Amino acid sequence: MQIKSLNDCNVVQMEEKLDALTSDEVEKALMGLIDNGAKRIVCVFELTEYISSAGLRVLLVVAKKLKKMGGELVLCSLKPLVYKVLDMAGFISIFKIFGSEEEALKSPQEK
Repeated sequence: MQIKSLNDCNVVQMEEKLDALTSDEVEKALMGLIDNGAKRIVCVFELTEYISSAGLRVLLVVAKKLKKMGGELVLCSLKPLVYKVLDMAGFISIFKIFGSEEEALKSPQEK
């Protein structure tokens, strides 16, 4: 997982899998960003082939914490299978989702 800061946004390049083996590390990293003042996190899923219920939980927990602090979690570059899992879990309506990192970064943060 790689993290870069761009203006008022943290961009996180997600790994190939977000599952029970990787979810704790991802959650710690994302919560660390929030604890350090991040208000907007863009998760780039262009490499991610698989997401499990443990991965879904991480996204939900992080999104809720950011929302409480006036921030938002944005997802982008989802592969079809990952999008399908999010859709089946009812998560599509929870997140702002963009086709590319560029689109996600250009979009205004919701207040």
